Amino acid sequence: MAASEQRQPGELLAKARRAFLEEFGAEPELAVSAPGRVNLIGEHTDYNQGLVLPMALELGTVLVGSPRADGLISLLTTSEDADEPRRLQFPLPTTQRPLEPGAPHWANYVKGVIQHYPDSGTVAARARVCQRAEHSFAGVPCGIMDQLIALLGQKGHALLIDCRSLETSLVPLLDPKLAVLITNSNVRHSLGSSEYPLRRRQCEEVARALGKESLREVQLEELEAGRELMSGEAFRRARHVVGEIQRTAQAAAALSRGDYRAFGRLMVESHNSLRDDYEVSCPELDQLVEAALSAPGVYGSRMTGGGFGGSTVTLLEASAASLVMQHIQVGAVQRDRHLLPFPGGRRRPGAVPVRPSQAGPRQACPPTWVLNKLVLPLALIPACLQRWMCAWASEEGVYKNCSPALGRPQKHGQGRAQR
Repeated sequence: MAASEQRQPGELLAKARRAFLEEFGAEPELAVSAPGRVNLIGEHTDYNQGLVLPMALELGTVLVGSPRADGLISLLTTSEDADEPRRLQFPLPTTQRPLEPGAPHWANYVKGVIQHYPDSGTVAARARVCQRAEHSFAGVPCGIMDQLIALLGQKGHALLIDCRSLETSLVPLLDPKLAVLITNSNVRHSLGSSEYPLRRRQCEEVARALGKESLREVQLEELEAGRELMSGEAFRRARHVVGEIQRTAQAAAALSRGDYRAFGRLMVESHNSLRDDYEVSCPELDQLVEAALSAPGVYGSRMTGGGFGGSTVTLLEASAASLVMQHIQVGAVQRDRHLLPFPGGRRRPGAVPVRPSQAGPRQACPPTWVLNKLVLPLALIPACLQRWMCAWASEEGVYKNCSPALGRPQKHGQGRAQR
């Protein structure tokens, strides 16, 4: 039985144990947990055998369970966002009767790990199995970053991962004056949709055109020289990846020497490249980055994750965290560009800062704040907007980013409004 929420690990474990007891009539015998993660820099580089620099978070997943002798597996999730049914039972896989993905979708990744998981193996081997489950059961052709940071993340450090060799190195992140802010745009994305696999195929095609195994082996000069071998769009995709690999190496070095301003500049360059060359950002993410960069005490900000929605990550002075969060929230209303919708029409808690405790060997050490839902208290929202939480574009119906900090203006398509 698994649960994944924004609670302290002890609270989440207690909830999982209660649910197990109610469902199965006995206390669970085993309990494990995995931290969440945020990628500080190095986006869409992992499946190109490049470099990534994630850090572990206390927001995570807890799983409790007990062995059984009848050859059956029973799964139960407590996630409110999971599709039905929330309880599932199936026999152990065999050579003649392997497991297959299907409904409910929340169980597919778990089934994939059960299908492929070895009896023993190195950390890298176990990570590869979990990656294989993502590919074949969850439908996401992801890299290896998520699996390795969940297995190897350590308190007080980011983790530089070489996705070609699978070598890792810890990068100190111990300065108590430093903070990380993760802001959820509340725009849902699906990495199994057509755009994510398309980006991967384009990168692989460019590598083949240049006679390379992956874009990790390509230098910017080689890419420029072979520009006629590919379409303009494919060239831009590859230019992001090759540049992002270099930025990630530079960022890890900057963080190691405590040069947060240099790290912040690289974050902004990363966002610009993701927006313009890889084209995986969206108006909501661009606005959050722009709002963060206009606040005092911020070193840098960028979209993080696969894109097409999701979150931003911001590096800032710890003392400025509360003011920066307020600045981002108020700016969403004052700029009249967008307010973020409540997912599924359900009202959830507003902007909630979550500061992880220092307990546990694999948790983040610097203050890490999560602006979970960018929703203001009703008292701060103009009366005319209280009935509907809407997404707005500019008057022309097209969002344009004109922030000097983010570079040249960029169109993102038609604006939309949601009830």
